[in-house]
Amino acid sequence: MGAANQEFKKLEMMQLDLFGNPVQAPSMANLLRKISWSFSKMQAFRDCPRRFYFLYYGSKKRVAKQEALKERLIELAQLSNKAMVQGTLIHQLISIYLKKAKDGDVWDLQRLKSFANKIIQETIVYNEQLRSNKNVSAGSYPKHILKEMYYGQINGGKLREEITEMVGSCLNSFMTDEKFARLRMGGSQPGARIEGSGAFDLTDQIEVDGKIDLAFLDADKLVIADWKTGKKEMQDTSLQLLVYVLWAQQFDEWKYSSVEIQKAYLLTGVLEKLDYSDLHIERAKARIKQDVELLGEMDEFGREGVKEAFGMHVGHNCKNCAFEEICHSKIVTNGY
Repeated sequence: MGAANQEFKKLEMMQLDLFGNPVQAPSMANLLRKISWSFSKMQAFRDCPRRFYFLYYGSKKRVAKQEALKERLIELAQLSNKAMVQGTLIHQLISIYLKKAKDGDVWDLQRLKSFANKIIQETIVYNEQLRSNKNVSAGSYPKHILKEMYYGQINGGKLREEITEMVGSCLNSFMTDEKFARLRMGGSQPGARIEGSGAFDLTDQIEVDGKIDLAFLDADKLVIADWKTGKKEMQDTSLQLLVYVLWAQQFDEWKYSSVEIQKAYLLTGVLEKLDYSDLHIERAKARIKQDVELLGEMDEFGREGVKEAFGMHVGHNCKNCAFEEICHSKIVTNGY
């Protein structure tokens, strides 16, 4: 009976994957591992769990080592797209403007646009060269590999025009719209935090990661602004903004009586203030904890390379996904 009981306990501890095959139970180290949460990470999971797997497991060298497409996923994970490049570039340009202004070197709109055009042109040239020479140098700073050019979906000249127009519109709005004057002035003051880390520990086991676009003191208020480069969102981003409030609760470098959260839509010139209460803050904490439970449950599947545990969400987001060709094998590609 002793041997039978021991065997029964082994079976009790055994876990099965989605296909009924035994997988190793989580080790104590895995159970105690601190899990990192971020709004962008969870957004990726909700948009498409399979893309989430590719990003955080399949394309990483240290995990999912059994992944048969490892090398291809690593290559595809480097791809960006027009919308991502536009958003990143605008954040970088605003950061440059505010940091220069803090030092007393205030750029005008034309200088900012000229610098933007230089970066855009260099990025397009880099992508054109990359199509014919994999070993081309990215230069003095990293440049994005554009999915649209990687697959030859659009020529470089057309893409440069589209990116230049969109970036220029957002810069016009940031520099000239009176609704953003307070943010420009606040971000130019000596103590302002620009593109700073928003990481903090929610609990001993949960690390919240993120970046603060802009934070500054305005009298007795801590103002936090989040730059948005697309049209006004249909999806709910209140959790992302409430995370900034949670970060502010850990931030003790400044003294303030309240936190004001602003969401700035640069393309459309809309500035929104987030109204929230203590109840909203508690709900945000609960939501993050629920998310982390889900991430913890999926972590073993990801580390073992069981991508079938991460379902595919086929839809309009696929055209912007770096891993489109992996999920949609019927698509004809002509990558490098």
